Amino acid sequence: MHFRTNPQDFNTSYTYWDYQQAWFNSFLLQNQNHSYFWLFYFHNTMNTTNLPLWFLQWWDYYGCHVDYLKEHPLVENGYLQFKNNFQPTPSERKFSSFLIFYTKFFVPWVCSWFYDYNLQNGHPVLVRKFKIKWWDSFAAESKSFKLAVTEWLQKHQTAPIIDHHPKSILA
Repeated sequence: MHFRTNPQDFNTSYTYWDYQQAWFNSFLLQNQNHSYFWLFYFHNTMNTTNLPLWFLQWWDYYGCHVDYLKEHPLVENGYLQFKNNFQPTPSERKFSSFLIFYTKFFVPWVCSWFYDYNLQNGHPVLVRKFKIKWWDSFAAESKSFKLAVTEWLQKHQTAPIIDHHPKSILA
């Protein structure tokens, strides 16, 4: 994934603001299957040192949530290993370890939305509700297991890796 930050990279009929809005609004349209389900994942070679700040807001709308890892303990253990040992670059410090984990380890998720209504002052108001779910069929979990994360950290980090959740010998 390549984020454009140079205004010269754009067609003159579009601005950088248009580019940002496309990231947000394109997933509000029906897809080719006439539904509002979108599979997301980041290629593990994505450069996270140049993520723009507006991407934080995009992640809040469309990104996954740490609670979904509870159903996948092997990936959750990989995430905890990453969270406890990853040393972000100065430009990565503004992003959560969870977002960085998803970009480094090819963790897929599905974002969907549907229309609903809320009552405000007794009047129905149409609202859009978002749902996130795990993508079981994608078979990418092994890339985010604790062993794979440990190997990645050894290759990319300079500080020693500490296992904050060792398995007990007595267990």
